[in-house]
Amino acid sequence: MADKDSAYAQRRRMRFMHLHLVAYVAGVIGFMISDYLTPGPLWFHWPVMAWGVVMGVHFLYCKTLQLAGNDAWAAERAADIRGKSYDLGHIRAIEVEPKLWQKTGKSKD
Repeated sequence: MADKDSAYAQRRRMRFMHLHLVAYVAGVIGFMISDYLTPGPLWFHWPVMAWGVVMGVHFLYCKTLQLAGNDAWAAERAADIRGKSYDLGHIRAIEVEPKLWQKTGKSKD
């Protein structure tokens, strides 16, 4: 039952996140139009930036709750990062041939 409740809560959070994103985009457009129609210096960027910070915090909150307690995701992500290493051949040479590396400081490559 807890899994069903947590899945429901996660869907609800993501639905609210998408609603917040739609409101943010509509608000940005509204601020831009109202700033364009009013005389004086540009001001729309200040509320857009402040709302953008709130939007970012909301996104991180939702993503943190989504990944909390998900050890499989962490292990998969760590393996993905290790696999995308730019110097993977060098790292594998060190792992496979540690004695050669320790003696010469070079791999066979």
